[in-house]
This record gives sequence, structure tokens and C-alpha cells, in this order.
Amino acid sequence: SKGWMIPISKDIVTNLKNACVIPIGVVKEFIIDEKGRSMEKLRLTHDCSWEGDSSNSVNNRINEDLLPPLQYGRCMYRVLHRIQHMRHRNPDKRILIAKHDFDSAYRRLHWHARCALLRIRVIASIAYILIRLCFGIASGPSKWCFISEPGVSSYCR
Repeated sequence: SKGWMIPISKDIVTNLKNACVIPIGVVKEFIIDEKGRSMEKLRLTHDCSWEGDSSNSVNNRINEDLLPPLQYGRCMYRVLHRIQHMRHRNPDKRILIAKHDFDSAYRRLHWHARCALLRIRVIASIAYILIRLCFGIASGPSKWCFISEPGVSSYCR
């Protein structure tokens, strides 16, 4: 119903050229609810570093030199630099800042078919082709950064 997986019969997977099955798992994480209380949440994970019988994981197949540069690691520096610049230009004014959460926005970034075939998970007799960006893939942060950075940068002007 959410549109980010295509279910197929498990028996078809071996007939798909370059298809790769990745293991899934569940991890516990802590989130903060709307009242500020810490809560435990379960999150689905994908092990794209698992090599399996082929000794060639999905992450090993990615040429990271061809990915766009990752900017997330510099976000806090950019925000602090911008605040310092605003303070210098406006020493007597209040500085207001907001955080915008793109909750589940990564699910809106879909792959083309060739990449989607590298992320198949199997549960019982059904295989699911993941057509969205998944956690655990080495190219994920760079791909997401390429999409989200223009939005983040516009807030920093």
C-alpha cells in the first residue's frame, strides 16, 4: 500500500539478471515523542555489506569515486558559520533558528530497475524488490544528499 516494494515469487529471483538478495534485520532505537519522552522504536535494516556465497556484496559493487560529494557531515559547521555571520552583521538582533525534519523523505527517492534488482529481500515465499533508497547501502547518503542539499542550502541564506 505504500508503494516502495514490488512483491514477486521467490522462485523468479534466480531468473533475474544481476539480482542480489540482501538480509534484513530489526534494530532497536530510541526516539523522542511529542511530549519529550524517550521511547523505544523498532527499525528495519538492510545488510548491503553481506557478501553471501558470491563474496561480492551490494556495497562492494559501488564505485564510491563516482558518487556526488557528501555534505551532511558539514551541516553543523555551515549552520554555526551562518549564525556567526548573522551575529557579526546584526549584533543587537535576536537570531531565530528552525529545524525541519524530512521524516521518511528518503522513501520518496526511487531507483531505476537495474539498481532496484540489487536490493531484493525474501520473506517466506515472497521476494520484495526494494524500489526506494534503503538503509545500509553505501551510496545512500550521497544519493540522498544530492536531493536534499538544495533544500537545506536555501534555508541557510
